[in-house]
Amino acid sequence: MLRGYIPVRKNNLPEQFEIELAGATYILGINYNETHDSFTVDLYTVDLESIVLGEACVLNERLWVDIVDERIPPIDIVPMDESKKAKFLTFENFMESVFLHIDDVEEVRP
Repeated sequence: MLRGYIPVRKNNLPEQFEIELAGATYILGINYNETHDSFTVDLYTVDLESIVLGEACVLNERLWVDIVDERIPPIDIVPMDESKKAKFLTFENFMESVFLHIDDVEEVRP
């Protein structure tokens, strides 16, 4: 695994935890919808003021990409499978091959 990732205990969802991103502390909430086999992420200030609620986790798509808010950390968090085998993010592959990666690694192109 080249990139760092955010550890999530998928069997304990929903869960909230403090995390330092780009030098600031946030609260991250991870939620799972069993009916749709989908995940969402909530982002809060350390004082639990909501910044973004219900952001869909989509494989290989950066979180909060379409939201303009200076409180969002200037760091790319992307649900991805570095082996590139997964086609979708599912409960089965989350935290097995698909992780919430801190995408700070430059891709090497031949």
